[in-house]
Amino acid sequence: EGCKGFFRRSINKGVHFTCPFARSCPVTKAKRRQCQACRLQKCLDVGMRKDS
Repeated sequence: EGCKGFFRRSINKGVHFTCPFARSCPVTKAKRRQCQACRLQKCLDVGMRKDS
């Protein structure tokens, strides 16, 4: 549920996140708040779509 809500809010607001570490941040439950850009990219990588 957390990833779904984050993804929906990010897409609806139209924000653009940038990663300070060249998109190589670990996205785990414990570290998911460290880099929003990598978290959003992981959502897209697992199949979430912006147009849904």
